[in-house]
Amino acid sequence: MSIHPSSPTKINKAPVAINLDCQRSLSITIHWIVSRRAIASISPTLVPQGTSQMLRLEYRINSNQAASWVLIDPKSKSEHIIERPASPATITQSKKMTHIESPELRASIENEPAELIYVRTTIFQDLNIPGGRYHPSGVAVSVS
Repeated sequence: MSIHPSSPTKINKAPVAINLDCQRSLSITIHWIVSRRAIASISPTLVPQGTSQMLRLEYRINSNQAASWVLIDPKSKSEHIIERPASPATITQSKKMTHIESPELRASIENEPAELIYVRTTIFQDLNIPGGRYHPSGVAVSVS
């Protein structure tokens, strides 16, 4: 019993139960199109096998694994993983948005359908890729 006069003496509400789905795995891929020539000029060993003039640079993150950067030749489907120091990434989700924060990438994605609202990354500067600003070409989100 409380000594405050407006305090209820008995609460008749049932407790709130929150069910957490711990089995869900979230995968996010953000991608850009970059010139094979620009990549080859800084490091020929980064370029995947293939003949495409434009390559796809992907940032891949799973909720239960470390993030990775991958260069892909769209014609041959050949991939080259870019070796980077492990950097912790945090994925935060709400009903309408998903946010990614790491030292090398920050992104906000609108859920259902997935639409990239904001992204900023240091990968182009870190790899010395010339050309200034690169606009992302898309995002893919899957839940399993």
